[in-house]
Amino acid sequence: MADYVENGPLASSLMEAARSFGNYDLGSALADLVDNSIKATASIVEITCFWNDGQPVISVKDDGYGMSKAELHSAMRLASIDPRDERAAEDLGRFGLGLKTASFSQCRRLSVFSKRKGKTAGARWDLDDLKDKFLMEIPSPEEQREAVSEFPGKSDGTLVRWEKLDRLTEGGEAGEDEFNAAIIEAKRHIALVFHRFLEGEGRKKKLSVILNNDEILPFDPFNKNHDATQPLHNEVISYKGKRIQMQPYILPHHSKVSQQEYEALSGAEGYLRNQGFYIYRQKRLIIHGTWFRLAPHGELSKLARVQVDIPNSLDSEWRINVDKSDAQLPARVKTRLKQVIERIRKTSTRVYTGRGSRVGRSGITTVWKRRAIHGQVKYIVNREHPLVEQVLQNEKAAGFKGMLDLIETNLPVETLFADLGENPRDVVQTETDTDALFEATRTIISIFVDAGMKAEDVRKKVRAIEPFASNWLQIKDLVDQTVGAKK
Repeated sequence: MADYVENGPLASSLMEAARSFGNYDLGSALADLVDNSIKATASIVEITCFWNDGQPVISVKDDGYGMSKAELHSAMRLASIDPRDERAAEDLGRFGLGLKTASFSQCRRLSVFSKRKGKTAGARWDLDDLKDKFLMEIPSPEEQREAVSEFPGKSDGTLVRWEKLDRLTEGGEAGEDEFNAAIIEAKRHIALVFHRFLEGEGRKKKLSVILNNDEILPFDPFNKNHDATQPLHNEVISYKGKRIQMQPYILPHHSKVSQQEYEALSGAEGYLRNQGFYIYRQKRLIIHGTWFRLAPHGELSKLARVQVDIPNSLDSEWRINVDKSDAQLPARVKTRLKQVIERIRKTSTRVYTGRGSRVGRSGITTVWKRRAIHGQVKYIVNREHPLVEQVLQNEKAAGFKGMLDLIETNLPVETLFADLGENPRDVVQTETDTDALFEATRTIISIFVDAGMKAEDVRKKVRAIEPFASNWLQIKDLVDQTVGAKK
């Protein structure tokens, strides 16, 4: 018969190892604490980041229902819940690690104070004091009372305090500028991850998160309130008796939004990397900007974003990780998602190309022609444009034809693609010189009149040719005068 001996980990070693669980930065670490506040039905979360002359302190305080001493001690224990247990719908945790791993990813000293039904509790882990046993410090009653006195009135609540912050940057050390930059980025992260809570979706009272006395406003990545945003038909997938809901959106073309709005929706990584699925677990954003390798990130589909809602009861199937920053697509869901992707990418392509395309407009003779052959797209100068055609008919046109070929074969496609991808609003059409436009107008009228065309037909013909069609109001009087004089 086999023997068994207890062989647990060394406290100090395990706690140090816990610092590397997950892929946290300041924003995602604070988000894990906000998760706990939401679970505690808090309506107000106050985050304070204090530089403190190079010894920064960060605290998170909420007005949730608080914890008793026993509950707090349990919450401070690593892996305090079984991830296999079924949890309440509003529970945003999974492993019972969030409070500890998020905190230790940023600091070496974690203190938690809580108040429930008038009774206070406090506990502290200081990694510098740990040795071989899990001996947790219990702050004095005086310190506990002082900490919870910050709560408004006689309400319950919880205060989390981080000290000895040594991992605010990858290098560990952070100056005041880096500290402030990390706070700004954390604010953006919280505004995105919890935007549906901050909007009050499905809640009696919307969540208010205040960072250094500044309320964080929700950032909606779908821009749902904009008139030009297109919500497509929603989809529902039944998976293991649970509902996965998908709501696709096509964002407005850049010409439909302000510069500020366009840059905000673009995000730090740009539209190209932010297209795709946005996975929400109980309305909390888990992962975004991915097609799960079911489709490439394409330039023409960069306006497509899909809100996907999954319940926390499917955590194991979606393989939600410790820091709630990643998920994996269940195999049985892939086929359905591929169909959704195909439909929304086609719509995004139409929105992106339809607004800006001036080549091949029905009934309009353009200067450029788009030619698609064997899956390749080329742009060539329209040899059938009357002004171009007139020059080519000249007996000395050999040099002009060669120049057209040179222009076409040296079109800066890669540079144009890069500029459009980075910021399409900066790519503008060269304004037509007025004198040159008027001279071209007279020339085109002469061509048609010399060909025996009637005055009214000349007007219709000129109006259907670029660049005259786009500048008709500017040249209309000139056309009337010139056509009349040539009768």
